[in-house]
Parts: sequence; structure tokens; C-alpha cells
Amino acid sequence: AAAGGGPSPQWLALCMRNDGVLFEDATLQIGVKMEFNGHQGRMALFFGNKGQFPLQQLATVLSPCPQLAIQVSPLPSTLQPRQQLSQNFLIECNAPFGDGPQVKVSFMGGSGPAQIVARLPLNPSKFFAPLVTDGGDFFRRWKLFEGKELQKIFKLKTAPLAEPEVERVCAGGMKMAVLRGVDPNTANYVVAGWMAVKGGAPQSDTASVLMRLEVNAAAGMCRASVRASDAGLATAVAQIVQSHLAAP
Repeated sequence: AAAGGGPSPQWLALCMRNDGVLFEDATLQIGVKMEFNGHQGRMALFFGNKGQFPLQQLATVLSPCPQLAIQVSPLPSTLQPRQQLSQNFLIECNAPFGDGPQVKVSFMGGSGPAQIVARLPLNPSKFFAPLVTDGGDFFRRWKLFEGKELQKIFKLKTAPLAEPEVERVCAGGMKMAVLRGVDPNTANYVVAGWMAVKGGAPQSDTASVLMRLEVNAAAGMCRASVRASDAGLATAVAQIVQSHLAAP
């Protein structure tokens, strides 16, 4: 995690894509590659030794995330200089969640024991699919989650909020549908998705993840309102959207 406990720039980038670098310092690089299909996913972590000494007693431990069932492949305990090793993870999403697990990587390096803790980019939207629907159905679902709303108000990076940017973050990155013609104010956006969980019905009311982006272009401000069955899930979605659309 970044200083102050917020998400790292690498983690935020991996919310939008499925491969890249999760962590890097002078000794170790950790790369990630992921693919998802419905409630199931596969993830590989790649460990690269950038230093001059072998890394011994290399091991990983995941923090608990009860909503995800994760099978982990063995990891060799020694990583030679300039060598890369991989570890594979099979993931099943059993219920909605907010924060995914962290990975703790420990090893003995040239200067003694070391430990790295990184948040895995297993955010809830990895299990989303677009919910393409009309205004009547969107607001019917919206009303079902009365009292289950999370709001974030933030200054926009660019105002007015351009449709390609909303498409990039919400559709391209988070696999939701940007619904046109639902909000009569063309400066605003309405976004809908559903979360795949084991045994859950596709596109069901309870699986819905619904968002409204209300833009005050003159002030350069946005209010993101997210409704979902799970408070942690709504919070996670709002935070990712804010992180990508808000001014730094």
C-alpha cells in the first residue's frame, strides 16, 4: 500500500487492467496476470530477483477474505539473481465483498530478513458484468436498495466529465454498462452492472451494482452515488471511481 494506507498507483492501475507490475523495489519485482470468467478467476504472481544475491525462504501468505475461495500453488523457496518464479491462484467468488486480500511476501535477502505487504488487485469489479437495461428497470432496481447507498463528492480531473473517460473507467475497467438516455441531464451518467457469485442468478436484482454520476460542470465537481446489496461492495466501487476520475 502507498504511504498513509491508501491504494498504491500500481494497484489502482490494475483495477482497470488485468496485467502489470504490482510492486517493485531495488530487490524484487512482483508482476501479476489475471483472467476472469463469471464468478471464477485465475491469477499468477511473478517474482523477479533484481539483486545480486539469492532470495532464500521465499514464501507468501494471503490475508483472510471469507467471500473468496482461493487455491494456491506451491512456490519454490529460493529465487536466484535475475531469475523469475511464478505462483498461481485459482479464485472463486462466493459472496459480494469490498476489500480483497493482501499478500505478505517474506524472504531472506542479502541484508537479512525482509517482508513486503501488497494489496492484491482482486477488487469486486473483477467479477462484474454489464447490466444493459432501460431507465424503468434501472430505477426499479435503484429503489430496491433504498438506504444502501454510498456517496462520494469530489473535484473532477477534467470538467465537464467526458463520456470517453466514463467509458474507460466504468465500462473498460470495471465491466459495467454506461446507460444512455436514462438521466435527462446530459452532463450526468448512469452506470449499471451485476456481480457474479457462486450459485447466484445472472443479472438478478440482488446482484445489481448501480451508480449515478451527477456532475456540476461549472464547479468541476462530481457526486458519485453507488447502491448495492453489500455496503463494502458499494464503498469499494465508489472509491475506485473516485480514484480514477478525481483531481489528485
